[in-house]
Amino acid sequence: LSLLKRDFAGRIYHTVSGTLAHRKGFATYYTSIPAAEMLATLSVAVLLGLDRKPITKLDEKEVKALVDRIKKLRVADFACGSGTLLVASFNALDRVLRTLRFYHDIDVDVDDIEKDLVEKGIYGMDALRYATQIASINLSLVAPSTIKRTNVYTVYLGDIPNVGPWLGSLELIHGLKGVKGLEGFLGVASNVAENASTSQGFLAMPDQFDLVIMNPPFTRATGRTKQFKEQGADKSLFGFIPDQKVKEKLVQRLNEIREEARDEMIEIAKGLRLPKDIAEILTDKELREYLNIGQAGEGLLFLYLAYKYVKPGGVVAFVIPKNVLSGVSWFLARALLAAKFHVKYVITSSDSDNGFNFSESTGLSEVLIVAQRTDEHNDHEETVFVNLLRKPTSYLDAIVIANNVLDGDDVVRASDREYAVIKKVERSELLENLDNWGIFASFPVRELVDMVIDMMNTGIIDVKGHRVTTPLTKMIDLIESIGVDAHQFHNSFAVVQYRTPYPILYSGKESVREKMAVSPNAYAEPKTSKGGELYKAKSGRIVLPDRISWLTTHVVAMYSEQPVVSNTFYVVRLRSIKDITMEDAEKALVLWFNTTWGILTALLYREETYGPWSRVKISQWKLIPVLDIRKLDKGVVKALAKAFDVLSQEKPRRIPDQFDVKNVDRVRLEIDKAFLKTLAPELNEKEIEEYLYDLYRYVQAALKIWV
Repeated sequence: LSLLKRDFAGRIYHTVSGTLAHRKGFATYYTSIPAAEMLATLSVAVLLGLDRKPITKLDEKEVKALVDRIKKLRVADFACGSGTLLVASFNALDRVLRTLRFYHDIDVDVDDIEKDLVEKGIYGMDALRYATQIASINLSLVAPSTIKRTNVYTVYLGDIPNVGPWLGSLELIHGLKGVKGLEGFLGVASNVAENASTSQGFLAMPDQFDLVIMNPPFTRATGRTKQFKEQGADKSLFGFIPDQKVKEKLVQRLNEIREEARDEMIEIAKGLRLPKDIAEILTDKELREYLNIGQAGEGLLFLYLAYKYVKPGGVVAFVIPKNVLSGVSWFLARALLAAKFHVKYVITSSDSDNGFNFSESTGLSEVLIVAQRTDEHNDHEETVFVNLLRKPTSYLDAIVIANNVLDGDDVVRASDREYAVIKKVERSELLENLDNWGIFASFPVRELVDMVIDMMNTGIIDVKGHRVTTPLTKMIDLIESIGVDAHQFHNSFAVVQYRTPYPILYSGKESVREKMAVSPNAYAEPKTSKGGELYKAKSGRIVLPDRISWLTTHVVAMYSEQPVVSNTFYVVRLRSIKDITMEDAEKALVLWFNTTWGILTALLYREETYGPWSRVKISQWKLIPVLDIRKLDKGVVKALAKAFDVLSQEKPRRIPDQFDVKNVDRVRLEIDKAFLKTLAPELNEKEIEEYLYDLYRYVQAALKIWV
């Protein structure tokens, strides 16, 4: 328990400091101690090459080189808060040095090396003065002897006279040498020596670092509307700044830096050797949302900043929203990581009891990433995805888990419990799935991950040795249009209490989404003439969700008896297919989405916000693999449509309750059996049921852990 109280002052500070607008604006999340120690242990091991060769196998020459390397290391956190990650990095280096001393006869003073690390090797910056003071104190306390100085700075965020808007550490993207008029604003060192505050600025900062480790601010002008309204607070970006003109300047400056980063990352992405369907994201206007990084918040910009400052061979280590793996707005971040780094470790949590986060004071799903800077690649570079079944709750368990991962174990155990499942992915697979790395950490059951990815890649469902051909394609190849989103809906339509020519599906209540067939439940009037045109262009019958709570979802897709638009669902129109009626095609596709394979595919492409609360945005639906109706005989499509008609009014249980092998949902079983019988009529009933029950066991196990 005492080990978890190391950052006690930081815990109090981040809980009580400032208004809601202040805490949201500065994104005052801070890393839990176990997560910090796990991330730092992996990062230091990669940096020092100990992921390839453990300390016990080093020869005398290698030991000497390792000690010399540690003496020269430079570590940075550009948004250090109370210093948790910097302290964890120091601890990881301390363990390496003391392990070296235990196994090898090294003639060095470990205490002197560690004192130099704190005074010369570790750098922290933050926009909150009290946070940097705590960080400086924490670093001083972990050092083995009296510390005369630290390199922890308070950076300015605001409008500087004669200079202009200043975004704190993000201004480091351009470097600071040669900038005039910043005395007193560059940064004040929060030292613990007698001459504590000195305006040294960043000019004394190294040009590059060996390790950049961060839990960067992640904030957007969204969420918690009710709380902000109750407190009379401003939820907009930089809403904690009372001067409207200053706030506008900062927003403009942020947009400038964002556009600059975006343009460079697009050029970097163009240099990657990508499969044709992924490369099209960079040029297809239908997918331009993937090139917009605005919704990724500041976290992506700090990742870009780390790329600017890490040495070749150095390491970046981040606690970052899980959407970095699958989010549309994070596509260019994945391209940057794939081009300029060897992504070594990706750690996610499926621990529904202890949370999907690695930061305190937030429940948002997060991920730990460790990546090594390199411009030299080969297709067989390996990335290890670690899906935690249970997050470590102690300092010691965190280190044990990290060491198990470094040992290359396929299943991670600590304290006689299974803690994580591992999936190892080659670089070629990362590039082939640059639109969505989340598939590799989609389920906490590796067999299920492998099964679904194999089905998506081959179009084959293996039923007891029978290969059922299931042709798949990206949905963008089948659709004429998809939309509208909630923003467009509310800008274009007013919901009315009387009948109009504009039927709609309104509300995302559970009662609206209990079965595959649905009817309009409200009417709208266009607010402008463009609203009428939008309705004409976008209304349709296939209804797909935007936000999904997998806890309460019964079906993934629905079919409306009349064309509609919706405020909470996307509506899809298909292109015409020769010899197949539009109605049959639509019903067959809705049935596919509600098979177990369709549900699992949607889960693979989710953009996870908080565990089972997730989104699948328009651009993600466009790229999701779906049944390629064009390659099916028209009789097969008609039979699938008929199966839909038979089952469309049935109400399956909520998805997490459908796969209990002791009490399988009847509708679930009938949908899957109808699909398999239609595509492979030679299969007998016994083979189908045996296969499905085996599949349901994997799905049930995954959902039981996750939700």
